[in-house]
Amino acid sequence: SYLFDFDCVNEVILSALVYNGWTIIEPQISMFHDRLKILSHGGLPSGMNEKQFFDGISKPRNVTLMRTFLNIGLAEHMGHGIPTIVDKYDTEVFEIQSNYIRCTN
Repeated sequence: SYLFDFDCVNEVILSALVYNGWTIIEPQISMFHDRLKILSHGGLPSGMNEKQFFDGISKPRNVTLMRTFLNIGLAEHMGHGIPTIVDKYDTEVFEIQSNYIRCTN
């Protein structure tokens, strides 16, 4: 049995990639025996608040990367990833700061 929901981890990783501030550094994925930590740099996109983030409003920093993910089938549609994670784990798995977003599963 899995220690985490595979679909949610997939969504977190895809979100970390398209929301990451690539001019800062690449996203970080840390694996521990009892949890995963996925860190996306840059905080929330400009003009977005936490309610919009948790409601699934999509404002990727890297639109080209998001389009590529959509075209090759890695993403189904924009805006459902974060609500999927929140439905399974609640908002407490996210730590949102001005310079990063961390999800711990």
